[in-house]
Amino acid sequence: MERAVDRADRVLLVCTDIYVQKADDGTGGVGYEAMIVTGELAKNLGMNKFIPLIRQSHGNRRKPKFLETKFHVDFSDDSCFEERPEELLREIHKAPKYPKPKVGKNPFLGESAGHAVISPTVHLNLSVTSDVPHDAQDAYFCALELIRSDDRIAWRKFYLKASSTIAERLVSWRSGGGDSYRRI
Repeated sequence: MERAVDRADRVLLVCTDIYVQKADDGTGGVGYEAMIVTGELAKNLGMNKFIPLIRQSHGNRRKPKFLETKFHVDFSDDSCFEERPEELLREIHKAPKYPKPKVGKNPFLGESAGHAVISPTVHLNLSVTSDVPHDAQDAYFCALELIRSDDRIAWRKFYLKASSTIAERLVSWRSGGGDSYRRI
């Protein structure tokens, strides 16, 4: 079994209810197989060698824990059974029905000193310009207001600047148990 798994380009694992239970429990030959497959996956986390085939009743649709993140083909629903062999063959031959589009042109090629030129008419300001109040309490409430307004870009800029200029004062203020801190 070990040599066969090692030599194979792709390995199909038929995940019935019983197979999943034995694999998760580590019992019998299935438990040994699970150890072999887990070892292979640990050596190469991005490996797509193993393809779980789901064949279960009662709507379970489970895979063994060591295969949970892997692509699978679901053969459980007999009414859709005719569509599944093509899906499996496409996965085996790495020929997806809908291939990924090619990566487009890099919009940041014209980037310079804190500004990214996305197009001749659009400029994205990446520099940190948010003012951070000197007072720790004021800085805290300013950050809170940015969060509440759901302006994530402004909050991130504020956070980057505040973490380098006021972080110690915020910790001191918070540990002092400022009254305003309790209003949140």
